[in-house]
Amino acid sequence: MIKRMALLTAIGLMGMRSLPGQSGTIFIRDRRPYLSEPEVMALQRSIRDLDTNTAKPDYRVIDVLKVQDSYYVFPNGLNDVYVWSGDQLKPVFESPFQGQNFGSIKFVYHHEIHSYGGYGYWNFYGDVTRFDQVTNEWVLVPGLQ
Repeated sequence: MIKRMALLTAIGLMGMRSLPGQSGTIFIRDRRPYLSEPEVMALQRSIRDLDTNTAKPDYRVIDVLKVQDSYYVFPNGLNDVYVWSGDQLKPVFESPFQGQNFGSIKFVYHHEIHSYGGYGYWNFYGDVTRFDQVTNEWVLVPGLQ
């Protein structure tokens, strides 16, 4: 119980909120000014609409990162990137399902989106990639492999 309370406290301090999604959990890594409750509900509805895509696996976890004033959405296990704008998700980058980055950690460093590690197909990966917002592609970060 104490470990769980410490985790929830840490999550609250990071500005991260967890919402139940249609097929999993949505983690919103937010910072001031935070989304209002109606905005969070609108984001959740947009993600629910995204979750109806049957060409890809059900999303167990969806990460949402705030980069400057935009919210980016990352379904777990995919390299897909969506930006939330005007109460809808717009695809920025969609890739075929490769199933090798489940459990990867998305984070922002110097206003750029990064992804660390992941697993899939009986392997663990320790690569660090960066989402290039000019080319809208994931690129390997040299020297960190």
